[in-house]
Amino acid sequence: MPKTGADHLNSLRDGRTIYLDGQRISDVVEHPAYRNAVRSTAYLYDFQTAPANLERMTFPSPTTGDRVNRCWQLPHSYADLVQRREALTAWAETTYGFMGRSPDHVASCLSGMVMGLEVFERHSPARAGALREYFTYARDHDLFVTYVIINPQADRSKGASEQADEFFENAWNQQYHGQRGAGEQSPAGSATDRVKLFKLAWDAIGSEFGSRHTQYEMFYAGAAFVTRGHAFRTCDWEQVTRMVDGCLARYDVPKPRA
Repeated sequence: MPKTGADHLNSLRDGRTIYLDGQRISDVVEHPAYRNAVRSTAYLYDFQTAPANLERMTFPSPTTGDRVNRCWQLPHSYADLVQRREALTAWAETTYGFMGRSPDHVASCLSGMVMGLEVFERHSPARAGALREYFTYARDHDLFVTYVIINPQADRSKGASEQADEFFENAWNQQYHGQRGAGEQSPAGSATDRVKLFKLAWDAIGSEFGSRHTQYEMFYAGAAFVTRGHAFRTCDWEQVTRMVDGCLARYDVPKPRA
């Protein structure tokens, strides 16, 4: 049986520790700060298990045979790519694109990594094996995988290079020895080292030396009036109109308070 909305809600009732404004939340599923977002995600899983959507949204796991979302599918043909895209589009349309980090986001990142696993194997066969195993586990359990981008928490009155915590002192070496730093966002080191590192990155990919004009071609593709005109001509206006009408029909205007 594919993952359902109830399965997702139950998975969040696992005793995890969550604090909001200094208060521990005993049930994230029912807490007012999270319950609506949690149920919006649960709806995605109910959507994929609806009989009318099951084939479009899921495929059999190669290892278990159980059906999982197509965000875990590794395309091997043009037809596979279309299948996967249509499934992800259908999911996005249920929230009209307002859910920026839906379950397919990181699943797609992991899928791309596994499809290029030979790159990881050249660096470290052991780490490549760990990636493959984690991907298989996440796929077979149809996990909602996400991430948090935040600097490691420490003494906020000091910079990273001034911290006494052993984590900060070893983070740089851990990164380049293939170890996973808990919560690490960027390499630690002296302020000078970090400035030099990011200056080098800019010189490599962002300057004229690094073919900056290529970035403009990739991300801007010409004058704004040209790209906007092209988007206007190629937009599926009937589909967009249906989505807007459907969104507006799902809620009422709040009544004025007396």
